[in-house]
Amino acid sequence: MATLDCPEPIVEIGAFRVAGQEAISDLRPLFPGKRYIGCDMQSGPGVDRIENIHELSFQNGEVGTFLLSDTLEHVADPIRAMNEVHRCLRPGGVAVYTSVMNFPIHGYPNDYWRFTPEAFRELAARFERVMIFFCGPKDFPHTVCGVAGKGDYSPDVLRTLAERAADIRTTAPLIVEARAGRVIQNLMSKLMRDTKSTSPAQDGRAGFDRLAKAGWYLVTGQWLTGWTTVAGVSEVEILAGETVLHRARLTRARPDLAKRLQLTDPEAKIGFSEQIDLSALGDYAGTFRMALAHANDEREIICESAPGLALGSIPLETEFAMHSFDERPAIDALAAGRELIEAIRARGETVQVDLGCGLRKNGNLGIDVTTGGTSADLMCRLGFEPIPLDDGSADTIFCRDFLEHLPKAYYSEREQTLRYPIIDLMNEIWRILKSGGAFTSFTPCYPAVEVHRDPTHLSVWTLESMPYFCGKYPVAKTYGVKCNFTLEENRLDDFYLHSVLRKPAAA
Repeated sequence: MATLDCPEPIVEIGAFRVAGQEAISDLRPLFPGKRYIGCDMQSGPGVDRIENIHELSFQNGEVGTFLLSDTLEHVADPIRAMNEVHRCLRPGGVAVYTSVMNFPIHGYPNDYWRFTPEAFRELAARFERVMIFFCGPKDFPHTVCGVAGKGDYSPDVLRTLAERAADIRTTAPLIVEARAGRVIQNLMSKLMRDTKSTSPAQDGRAGFDRLAKAGWYLVTGQWLTGWTTVAGVSEVEILAGETVLHRARLTRARPDLAKRLQLTDPEAKIGFSEQIDLSALGDYAGTFRMALAHANDEREIICESAPGLALGSIPLETEFAMHSFDERPAIDALAAGRELIEAIRARGETVQVDLGCGLRKNGNLGIDVTTGGTSADLMCRLGFEPIPLDDGSADTIFCRDFLEHLPKAYYSEREQTLRYPIIDLMNEIWRILKSGGAFTSFTPCYPAVEVHRDPTHLSVWTLESMPYFCGKYPVAKTYGVKCNFTLEENRLDDFYLHSVLRKPAAA
């Protein structure tokens, strides 16, 4: 970080210099001339100010740079801690945080956690720009490092970070991004879903006007994949401003892909898979556009990005990507849900919905925050937005190892009110479940250690949690609970809370 002009003041959390490590743990010399504040929960060498990272006394936006060097493993609630760091940072501020993974238990005074790169990424979910590194073997690194920025970086800062990442890639071979998504792959996944059942208009075009704007940062090694049913289209183009950055010729989808994608008429479908080479472009800051090239040489722009940065001059690892991308469905999600329901009913099957399905879907309709790398059929930020299915359309609903990942509450800036994602999700489950339908869940249950072991677990469930949604506690209505299930089963199954809630049949 000494390669960047870190904004002041620079605040180090966990600044107490432990006996025997005085020389290697002193970070102040890295920032000569900067206002530097060392903070810890106890006074001693290196400590200027007593602070509890769970409740920092700094004002909103007061801090320019946070340093947390091998600190978070000693913090009881690291998610709350990183949210405090985000609150205290000013726009344009940066947090640098490191921790150990393959390392012996050590006190100072307590040692709670070991973080994977994915966990470090999740800790910085509120930050707009994040880079995560690790050092050591890919499957068991000894150290994990993160750089998180609040607000947008300038192109110069992005370029400096990327160059620094390229310099150290031999010791940090994997770099992942904070905002979930795979840039162009996800955009094309949306494009495929937007068009695979869309009949071309009379002029040979499909209804791409629904495709949402998205922003991305492209780097060498990103791949394009996707399918479309647009008639009369021969090529797809990626443009940097008015310059054609990449042109891919469309080819027919292979039969195996057509079967996997459930394309009813594979001969009418065309697809492409090409690698983008940005080396000829060099570094470009600006907007990117995607266009379809029609047989009559007409170009149809189907989406335009927010301003982004292509770093073609830096030899980055192919895993590296800095981008800003909105993963919410770019199509009419409810229409897509209806289409899936119709297809399931047409096969003579009941609609079995799996919420937070992940890699292995239990049922025939999976819903998760992303379809990339999962078995999900629909994307939805469960608990934060409506489930894209009609009222009473699901015969059964299932979830396993999911509910505990929802936070208890968050403040909605848009609505200027406190929201309860678990209550909102249970109300949505009640809405989409048919009368007489059952909701089955398996959730780690208190006091099992599995409840607290995973730092991505954000809520605690007990044997008294599900009755809250079954009319046992009248106060629940005052918090917005609209459902009134019948509790058919509620028991411990190993460390899981196994619950079956049924929506009463219509009178």
